[in-house]
Amino acid sequence: FGIKTHPNNDQLKIVLAGIEVSQNNYRKADLILKSLNDGESLNDYYYVKAQLFLTIHSDYDKANSTFNKWLDLEFDEIERNNSHDDVGDLKRECYIHIITSVRELVSDFDSRTLLLVYWINQYVDTFADSEFGSYEKDINVADLCRYENLLECCEKIFIALLKNQPYLESGWTILATAQYSLGKYEESNESVDFALAINPDDLDAIMVKAHASFAMNNFIVALDYYKQYKSKTLSLIRIDDMDGLEYCECDLYIGITLWKLGEITESKDYIKQAIRWNETLKNDTETYSWNCKDIAEWLIVLAQYEEAKTIIDKGLEIQPHNIEFLQIKAEVLFLLNNNEAYDYLQESIDKADNKLNAILSA
Repeated sequence: FGIKTHPNNDQLKIVLAGIEVSQNNYRKADLILKSLNDGESLNDYYYVKAQLFLTIHSDYDKANSTFNKWLDLEFDEIERNNSHDDVGDLKRECYIHIITSVRELVSDFDSRTLLLVYWINQYVDTFADSEFGSYEKDINVADLCRYENLLECCEKIFIALLKNQPYLESGWTILATAQYSLGKYEESNESVDFALAINPDDLDAIMVKAHASFAMNNFIVALDYYKQYKSKTLSLIRIDDMDGLEYCECDLYIGITLWKLGEITESKDYIKQAIRWNETLKNDTETYSWNCKDIAEWLIVLAQYEEAKTIIDKGLEIQPHNIEFLQIKAEVLFLLNNNEAYDYLQESIDKADNKLNAILSA
């Protein structure tokens, strides 16, 4: 209706082009931009143009440079307009628009990840000052890092947040988890100590502390925290129908840690408990099967080969084409002097997308 009333209004046409982009009508949006009289004089022309570089052309370098041009224009306008109450919030909103466009418009996973990393790093570098963390958008971007599993970005943004918001709920635990996943065990251990100082009953922090300690070969400390986790979840597990999962994993970790400490008999007892807990998870077939794989690996370490064969067979019933499962089955058969192992190795290679890795593993 607006364009009908004002047929030469470029701003209205750009809005219409943006609507077409949101409905995946990228060619229509492109034609609208090409029909403009003086579109390049309007800020939002560059925003929609950048979206089309993401979609029609998959030219991500041009998309980034065009988004940056739009940002420069928007920031200049925000700073010139003295009526704005909160310049920081408006500038953050510009970045949120770009990050949202990348998430919604880029279908290729690897490309989307690279673009998100680029823009989130720029967001942190732009706003990481004394006020960082006092804006809800900072927390939203941090949550996005977790949701998209962008570990480096997650570490970077939570370090920036916690400088100004040291008591941010779960902040130190999230940072410690990201650092642990990145293999930064000492940094993770240091971060999780802050989390536990704030809340000694933080179950996630307790588990991260256990994992980080285990990774640094501090098995006595790891065992203490694994047992703490199990003790503190006891009442929750009895109430929650999602039982089994925490106990299965925790008993497996305790058993593995005991094995590292040379307590073989007690280790075997905990592995048996993990097997019993796992049997309560049969309805969650994926979790059940992966637990079978983890348990089988440690039964092999404990030289319980027949038990390992029984457990990995249960996993293979659910995931018969899983390369890791097939190779664990082969390993068990080799240890049992069963030449069927060769058949399972061959099958794992035949089914693998990356045959070189499968062969090297075999």
